Amino acid sequence: MNQGLPIHRLGTSESDQKPIDVAGDTITVVTERGDTFVLTPVKMSRMPSDIPEDWLKFQRGPVPGTTMSEATAEQLMMFMLAHRTEAVTDGHNTYSHAGGMLVYCDPDAIEA
Repeated sequence: MNQGLPIHRLGTSESDQKPIDVAGDTITVVTERGDTFVLTPVKMSRMPSDIPEDWLKFQRGPVPGTTMSEATAEQLMMFMLAHRTEAVTDGHNTYSHAGGMLVYCDPDAIEA
């Protein structure tokens, strides 16, 4: 679904990082190279990671240059858990987390 579309980023430096409020409506993720993603949860009726076949349908491939620290990855996963989702969006693309980086995803692939 999103693969190949331009990535919407806000510029920042690592010194701009602030603690992430996982209970809020948005999360700001700063990658190791300093790119910033302001993300909101995507409502999902079920979790693709519950069924391996769903996870494979859901994932669409890595987002280049989005490797993040373990702490940031953990905060992102806590945010998604708090919102009962495995997908977040910046309003342009839909992402999940896998392998310490953002990956494109398609929540509609498992909703059918």
